[in-house]
Amino acid sequence: MKIGIITLLSNNYGNRLQNYAVQELLKNIGDSTVYTVPFEKNKPSKNNTTNIKKNIPYYIKAFNSRMKNIYSFNYEKHNLIYNAFYYLLCNKKIKSLIKERNEKFKKFDECYINYENRTLTLGNNDWVEDYDYFVCGSDQIWNPYYPTCNKLAFLQFVDEKKRISLSASFGVNEIPSSKIEAYKNWLNAFSDISVREKEGADIVKNLTGKDVTLLLDPTMLVDISTWEKMMKKPENYPNEKYALCYFLGSLTKDYKHFIDKMSKKYNLKIISVLDIEDDTYFSCDPAELVYLISHAEHVFTDSFHGSVFSILFKRNFTVFDRVEEGKSMNSRITTLLQTFKIEHKMFKNDDDISNEQLDYRYIENVLKENRNKYKKFINSALER
Repeated sequence: MKIGIITLLSNNYGNRLQNYAVQELLKNIGDSTVYTVPFEKNKPSKNNTTNIKKNIPYYIKAFNSRMKNIYSFNYEKHNLIYNAFYYLLCNKKIKSLIKERNEKFKKFDECYINYENRTLTLGNNDWVEDYDYFVCGSDQIWNPYYPTCNKLAFLQFVDEKKRISLSASFGVNEIPSSKIEAYKNWLNAFSDISVREKEGADIVKNLTGKDVTLLLDPTMLVDISTWEKMMKKPENYPNEKYALCYFLGSLTKDYKHFIDKMSKKYNLKIISVLDIEDDTYFSCDPAELVYLISHAEHVFTDSFHGSVFSILFKRNFTVFDRVEEGKSMNSRITTLLQTFKIEHKMFKNDDDISNEQLDYRYIENVLKENRNKYKKFINSALER
């Protein structure tokens, strides 16, 4: 059986790890050959770019956003002046680290991800008839604000019987009115849909009337041995106990105070990923990140997948709210914590929650139930 995966492709830890997880899940179906298939993105709309008011506040915001999202300046105290001076003084170092990181991601892909050497386009794709099935997911493959949101992400290039959605995510609570009709048509053309969040299930129900299967992220559907086999010890691995900081958003003063206090209390070295100012592990690849999480004494994170792997490897961890543009980005983390009844792991104040025990018997039962639910879903989809 030949199966294609349609997912987001970027040098993002969660993205690459879920891609690997989907691949490994599908490989276990009979004698399947699985390929991740690159696909064409939407071209930027000229109207969207020309209508933006480009004044001085716009350029300041754009620069600071670039420093945060691309160069990983994530401590809240940084302002325009600090960012500008750091960029000017350390530009060569920044570019070198980013290049090294991109090269390590490329090597990870070469080692772990099986790619189709052809790219899906919005035009003719006759070669896809060689595939028995296509699976879209997981990640935010159906996010209406991403340039990847087109008919290819909804598998409209193959017959309906070949389309399967696996833990697909919209990344939003509602679809913009301008795209509702397209989404209705695309979703109605599926026989088998599973999504990752309750909000996603609600969107499908509201647009199509269909009840869909709610599954965990694929990183939790594979057996833990999958991660134990692929994870890799970094060459510069610390020789002392450590706490790992893995932040996608801003590290606020309150967060940093709490992390410093807890690390000092338990005598833990603080190491960071995705922090270019603490660059020892900035260039680690996804396999090395899994190793760092699995061996940490404590994980401090605002990342969904940082939380996922902390749960899987039974690490002490604290989750922090991630706010962008004044909006919380933690809906999927909240759902994750509620699923395992561990909402108390979310940071609320300065109290020490490091040693609060989790009910791992319950967690293992939830994982087992969801893995069985996945098998039932995929077997039903393939037998159709």
